[in-house]
Amino acid sequence: DLTFPEQVDFGELEDKLQERMHEHTVMEVAGVGATTRKGPPVKIEVSLSRKGAHNVTRICNLEAYGLDVQGIGDELKKKLNCTVHIEDMPGKNVKDKMMQLQGHVDQELADYLLSRYGIPKSFMSVK
Repeated sequence: DLTFPEQVDFGELEDKLQERMHEHTVMEVAGVGATTRKGPPVKIEVSLSRKGAHNVTRICNLEAYGLDVQGIGDELKKKLNCTVHIEDMPGKNVKDKMMQLQGHVDQELADYLLSRYGIPKSFMSVK
């Protein structure tokens, strides 16, 4: 049989409540609005690699900021004058998309995200 205390110290009550809470993150991006996700904030992953004889930039986690990957792809295609390929992330129940740009354009992407959406470079991880 469980017995519950009739009086509890406020600090102890606060600690118990903190244990049961889940971390959520709200991302507010200029022109898009607020997006709420479970867990800590996710960084935009930018990876630079080679595919055959071409340099390639892959970008993931744009949806975490509420951004439209297809719309950004069309804008970057015109702005950077490069080919853009958008595909689903690997996995079964994944709704996120991955954008692939021709050339090493990590600096241009950082400048674009800062000027258009106000996302600083500290929210990006370049590999």
